[in-house]
This record gives sequence, structure tokens and C-alpha cells, in this order.
Amino acid sequence: MESEQMTEHGLRFVQIALNTSDPAGTLRLYCEAFGSVAGGGNAFWGDAVRTQGLGREARGTVWWLVGRQPFLQFEIFNHTVPPQRPLPRGNLPSDIGWTRFGIAVTDFDQALRALVDHGVKTITEPVLINGLRRVSFRDPFVGCFVEVFEDGRAVPGRSAPYVPDPSPAIVYAACSVSNLDAARNFYGNILGLEILARDMLHGPEHEALWGLNDAICDGFLLRLGEVFVEVVQYQTPKARAKAPDHRITDQGIMNIAFGSRNIPSIQKLAAKIEGQGIGCSEPTSIDIAFATYVMDSEREVELIGLDEAADEVFGFVPGKPFFAG
Repeated sequence: MESEQMTEHGLRFVQIALNTSDPAGTLRLYCEAFGSVAGGGNAFWGDAVRTQGLGREARGTVWWLVGRQPFLQFEIFNHTVPPQRPLPRGNLPSDIGWTRFGIAVTDFDQALRALVDHGVKTITEPVLINGLRRVSFRDPFVGCFVEVFEDGRAVPGRSAPYVPDPSPAIVYAACSVSNLDAARNFYGNILGLEILARDMLHGPEHEALWGLNDAICDGFLLRLGEVFVEVVQYQTPKARAKAPDHRITDQGIMNIAFGSRNIPSIQKLAAKIEGQGIGCSEPTSIDIAFATYVMDSEREVELIGLDEAADEVFGFVPGKPFFAG
């Protein structure tokens, strides 16, 4: 599954970044339930953390997981300085920020068995949509909500004939915002992405999958190849803002990332964003890689320019398997 959209900057959906309370727990769950494979890992401190808007004293570990999609990964963080703080008790997928993502798996029954083995309960029983099953659960270590799709031709976003593949595929990531017009301006006018109707992916009847049976919301989609970004604004339940002292290191989905193989194009886009008065972090910039974080609330997006020569260094290809027994 190729996740590329031919935009002005050649943007692709390249990453979902997660802050987990238990790195080994998340890695094992996603490998055993989804079929993700290790892309490697590292520890970080000093100048490397400035891209996240943190001081040189910050430190932690990062691991990467990959599936069938090229140049696309889960990036799994655990910061120890500053220490990770848990999500607010009773967090909901309507809360402001990135709260939910969807992933397609070929062996849906194996995914359900793995969730049971890990003591994870689904929010509802699986439901049949367009001939394929879906179910959602709350990640016990990240705290976000995960929708699991049974893979097949009818999975939203498919643009090519379906070929079964045991590796997983990311379908979408969802963000709850307080101002839909501002979000449309950011994604449509500034990033140059096409705005699409939300019902290509979800309708009101699907809100029960993640526990919001009586939800009232509006939204739109962005499509980058076969991966969607879903942006929603909730009226019911009322979307709760992040705490005033929220830190980028706190538990949950940190951000998503858009990227390109054209590094100068990403640098140009970052300059365009800053020219709109939207803050970006101090970039990481070397010959084969460039990265910066959009730091404004409700626009938590990383921009990555990466030469293919750096894929192994930054965990975009399979690496050594985990020790497991």
C-alpha cells in the first residue's frame, strides 16, 4: 500500500508517534495483535531532543514498528526526563488532540485472540461493515483508541486490487479540534491537501465503535494515498481541552508526521508554516534528513524530509527481531 499524495510538496503520511507508559508492552501488543515488525530503536538526549521543543537535559527511548507500507511507521516514545504523565482519567476519543487511529489486519481472528491474551477488552463486539469486520479498543499503555479493520477490498481508501498480506496497514489517524474552520485552513490552504467528505471513512453510526454512542460531530478527511487523516469537531460530548500544563512527553498520541523524499520541499513547507505565524520547533537538519515539529495546539504535526539512504537509521525498514519466547 503506497501512502503518497501528489501535492505541491509531495507529502506522504509517514508516521504515527505514540507516548507509551510501557514500551515493551506496546511493542509486544502491536507485534502479536497486528503483525507489526521491529524497525529498530535508540536512546536520545542532548541536542537530539530540541526538535521536540525540549531542553538538552531531556532523555528517553524510541522504538519503531513497520508494516507493509513503505516509508510509514509507528514511532514509540518513552521519556524519562521530563517524566511521562498519564492521560487524564476518563479520557475520551472526543478530547482535543490526536486520540484515535485505525489499522487493517489480514488475520482479524488472530488479532482478537491476541487482545484477549493481553487482557484487553474491545469496546463493542465486532460489527460487519461492507462485508468486513471492525472493532475498537483502548490501548492500555498509550491510552488512545484503536480501530481494527478486517483487511479486504472494501477497506476505505483502497485504490488498487487487494492482495492479502500478513503485515498490517495503517488506515487513518483522527484528531479532535475545537475549530473546524481553522483546521481546514491549516490542512487545506497552508499544507495544500485536498479536503474530502468524512463519510468516505466514517458516519455517525460508527461512533459507537469507540464508545461515543450519542455523539454529534462534524468533520472532514484528508487523503494521502490509501491513508486518511480524519479531523472532527464534537458538539456532544463536549470536547475537553488539554490541560494548560500539557507536555509533548505526556502519554497518548504525540502527533502524526507528513514527509517527503524531497528534503528542500519540506524545508520550504516549514518556512511557509512559520510565515503564517505558526510555531515550529528547532529543526534537525543533516544532508540526508530534516525534521521539525509544528508546535501549535491542535496542529501537532511533524514534517520529515528523508533520503532513502536514512531509512534504516530512522526505523523505516525491518531491523533485528525482538527477543521473544
